[in-house]
Amino acid sequence: MKEIKLNLVSFITLIIGIIATAMLFFPALSVSDSDSSFLGYEVMFGTDFVNLGSFASGQIVWSPLGILAYITPLVAGLIAVFAKKRVVITFILFTLSAILLFTMPTYAKATMTFFDSVTEIDVDWTYSYGLIIAGVFAVLGSGVCLYKLVNKK
Repeated sequence: MKEIKLNLVSFITLIIGIIATAMLFFPALSVSDSDSSFLGYEVMFGTDFVNLGSFASGQIVWSPLGILAYITPLVAGLIAVFAKKRVVITFILFTLSAILLFTMPTYAKATMTFFDSVTEIDVDWTYSYGLIIAGVFAVLGSGVCLYKLVNKK
């Protein structure tokens, strides 16, 4: 009975990881003084938000920490299912992901290019619902891993 319960917890951990990673298709960051919001994958891989040809453009720079933040819950869920004895690793990955997700506004960078001169601009980022949901599910995944650690054989 306890083995079935732990297998169910591993499956729930995978579902939590999938949901947290899927939030990259929802708005992650928004600009506080406008209606502009950017999806998680736009923050991860970068995007142009203003393009005036060769005269001027504005970009969000790709973020390796953003990629890590969104991918680690999925990896943690897969480890929970396929490597059942690695609960500590899944806990660390979910916790790392939660930290990176909730600190994303501090490391998301935007630049403005004006006549081939690139300048980093200071954007007042705010959390959007996709980032909040992903972070909550990463924290939930950490909690499930703690539960699994406490109740293991």
